[in-house]
Amino acid sequence: MLEFQEVNRDEAHSIWCDFADDIGLEHMRQTYGKYWPRFPVMDEKVYKALNNKMERVGWVAIRPDPVDPMAWQCSGIFEKFRGNGFSKIILQWSAMKSYELWGVEAMLFEISNHVLLQPYIQYHIRRIFEKKIPGEYAAGFINTPAPGYTIFGIKLDEFLAQKRL
Repeated sequence: MLEFQEVNRDEAHSIWCDFADDIGLEHMRQTYGKYWPRFPVMDEKVYKALNNKMERVGWVAIRPDPVDPMAWQCSGIFEKFRGNGFSKIILQWSAMKSYELWGVEAMLFEISNHVLLQPYIQYHIRRIFEKKIPGEYAAGFINTPAPGYTIFGIKLDEFLAQKRL
């Protein structure tokens, strides 16, 4: 299980700089965008994810959409903790937290279309067809800036209904 602790603006930037050191600055920018590591944007909440040994295994940032009843999420897992299911835990936690904070209908996240991330996009597409996370769906594509992004979402009414069972 993971524990999530909200961090301030400077700590968020520090975590993202550490993450860039961990995965490589070029890889971070190919994945998250050319302005990373950055400072949090307006209304964005950033959390560090800690394991039971209180080691920082990853991070998540969520923010409400300024117009539509949805939230946006981005997250990362440090290299030495990958392959332990933490990404799915962070995704589910951030969906519940987005609903708790803003009462949104959906939470969206995007994955860069960079060639290195194609297997991760395919993983999410398979997960949708296998209904691994209730309410997960493919929401669309953004083509610019290159290489573009594939957008996925979680319909929170379906997700939360399944969590209550």
